[in-house]
Amino acid sequence: VWGSAIRKHSHLNVDEIVMEQTSGTRHANAGVDKDHQNLGRLNGIVDEGSHLLVLQVRSGDRPFEIDITYLPAKGNDDLEGQGTEICSDLSKEHCKKSIIAQHRQWHGVPLGEEIVQRADAFRSRLINTFGLKCRVDKADDELAKARCQSPLLNGRPLGSKEIDFAAAALGAQLGSLGFFYGQTILAQSDADKAPERTALAPLLSIVPSRPFFPRGFLWDEGFHVLLVGAWDEDLADDIVCHWFGLMQNTGWIPREQILGAEAAARVPSEFLPQKIDHANPPTLLLWLQLKLDKIEESVDADVHKMIAGTRTSSSDHRQKLEQLRALWYRLDTWYNWFVRTQAGALPFTYRWRGRDASDGRLNALTLASGLDDFPRALVPTDSERHVDLLSWLAFFSRFMARLAVRLGDRESASRYRAQHESQLASLRSNHWSERARAFCDWGKHANSGTFVVRVVVKCARADGTDAIEHAVADVRYPTCPSSHPRFLFPLGDGHGGLLTRQVLVPKRLGFQFVEHLGYVSLFPLLLRILPPDASELLDIIDMLHDPQRLWSPYGIRSLSAADAMWYGRANAPGD
Repeated sequence: VWGSAIRKHSHLNVDEIVMEQTSGTRHANAGVDKDHQNLGRLNGIVDEGSHLLVLQVRSGDRPFEIDITYLPAKGNDDLEGQGTEICSDLSKEHCKKSIIAQHRQWHGVPLGEEIVQRADAFRSRLINTFGLKCRVDKADDELAKARCQSPLLNGRPLGSKEIDFAAAALGAQLGSLGFFYGQTILAQSDADKAPERTALAPLLSIVPSRPFFPRGFLWDEGFHVLLVGAWDEDLADDIVCHWFGLMQNTGWIPREQILGAEAAARVPSEFLPQKIDHANPPTLLLWLQLKLDKIEESVDADVHKMIAGTRTSSSDHRQKLEQLRALWYRLDTWYNWFVRTQAGALPFTYRWRGRDASDGRLNALTLASGLDDFPRALVPTDSERHVDLLSWLAFFSRFMARLAVRLGDRESASRYRAQHESQLASLRSNHWSERARAFCDWGKHANSGTFVVRVVVKCARADGTDAIEHAVADVRYPTCPSSHPRFLFPLGDGHGGLLTRQVLVPKRLGFQFVEHLGYVSLFPLLLRILPPDASELLDIIDMLHDPQRLWSPYGIRSLSAADAMWYGRANAPGD
């Protein structure tokens, strides 16, 4: 084993560091053992004040295992020198023996045994927490045994493989928890202005992908904490509170949290600035609603016990309620930010910001919605109405009304009830399509047309700046859009030909319902916005259960199989 500790390097470019260390060029004149030069070995030098340690292991026997033990220490002196002050009340010799004993405990066979024990404990807790197996005690009566049923998958109880899969899924989720610290870069409306930054702030967050998206995403986090909270409620609360701690004075929470060098290293520089009018679904409410549900269930149970004359203690639900009370101001501010900045052209209609007709897609992305490439109106305009956003805000207002009642705030409860009723009325009057028998977006759209292949060219503004991609019918006579009238050149496909993409030539383009049926159409059902006796529910359930549209043996399709944009049609080259 050879090692090296370097002071003036970032751990984000370890490969470059290793190449430099093993080339023999560094410290070439510093008296380094020449046997270690040009042999592909680290040079063994430790810089003063180092914060990055690189170890190199070579073994002729493969495969092999190596245990690396981290032990707590105070100070930077090595054991063979002045001694490490791990336990100040012991002599240095005793301290050294203590370290060696700890090393043996977390090394080799003892470490392996400990890992097995902890893995078994994890698996047992997993089964109990999520009810993956029905466990019957020998002392249970026959009726209890008869009622005990394990969850079924494809008609049979879960086996070891399925439980292993569940353990791996939960482990991956918990293992994706990260702590970040840094500032968010704010996009400026004037490109010539220097970007502004938020104050330094911490974030505890699950990341959706450690290698590719090692940062927090607001919309993702609400779903993450539903799973984490079932495992560790306090951890989920901590994560949610960190997210609310990132709220700006306006009520805006940046949807991507690119905090610190590690997070920024995986993001192209042009995507680092966050736009202050871009929202993301308020999925954190899903966890907070679960807490409120438990509070109300606990209160109801206490009432029944009091009626029965049984003493009861409700300290647990009082604690949960105080947690929600502490969040009230931020929740209220967040809701008001949504209705102010995401307002549509009509009262109680709403529109996700950020769609760009020049983004080179068959259907312009709606990143703010979380459903990036779900097809929306063919032509992005300020008159669009998005049914999923209205559903989220109706969900939000209903939650706030319920919470206000529990907090004893009658005025806020009345205000939020009125908001919710108006949003429900808007859902029906502005989003229900009689022809599609579904809730739909509304905008400048064509529900039919012909897909054709176009050549992709670059067009720029009159002064040659700010080039965009544009699809043209004939590269010999390219017609660029009025916003970017200057033709520059056609793009190549990397294989000697011209880059092409599909575009839709619309029929009967105009303002109308966007009849792309899928996830977006289900939001009034998914978020339980509609009352149980709503007439629209039957049509939604019919669509949901139709194998020609959304139903499949593997789950609900995101887009109807009858849609012209379903499955084989890429939204952009390479998708």
